[in-house]
Amino acid sequence: MFIKFYHKELNELKEFQRALIRVYDLYLGRDFNLEQQLIQLLQDLLRYYKNTHTESAANWIQSLLAEIHTAKRGIHPFSLERITVRKHELVITTCYKIIQNLNDRLRVDAEKLEQTLQEGRTLLKQILLGSIQLTVMTVDQIKAITTQRERERAWSQLLTLNNGMQQLTRSPPPWYPHRILPSDGGSTPHF
Repeated sequence: MFIKFYHKELNELKEFQRALIRVYDLYLGRDFNLEQQLIQLLQDLLRYYKNTHTESAANWIQSLLAEIHTAKRGIHPFSLERITVRKHELVITTCYKIIQNLNDRLRVDAEKLEQTLQEGRTLLKQILLGSIQLTVMTVDQIKAITTQRERERAWSQLLTLNNGMQQLTRSPPPWYPHRILPSDGGSTPHF
């Protein structure tokens, strides 16, 4: 079973965003190390997306790598025409386009993860509020949970309560009135 750890993924994406800022600085400073650093960032991102089983993003990163390598060979990556003059300018322009695309992609991916985490936080708040309202746990008990073992114990307690609540909703309690059809053949039940 594949389990995603959204906090870990979000932290990794934020680290990639910081690395992208450093690459932007290289671009703005007209540093000759720009292509090398951008290729390294793309390779790191490719590993990340492969590890997170995001094949479409991994394919996209590979296409960006192909664009920069094509430009370094003196071929325009979009028109596929051979460039004989100003090759370095072509590489820098291609790097800039790739940096912009990466910025957009990393921002969108980070926003998606933030939204998923926020949805999880909302659900967790509802569960904890329900446990407080049902007096299963108090606010002080929740605040006192600090270790992993205590978290596991609290979740087991909530799971046991949830299973008990499901049993109540599946079968009506013995005092629940049964449907009694009228003896006169009518269709309206009497309770």
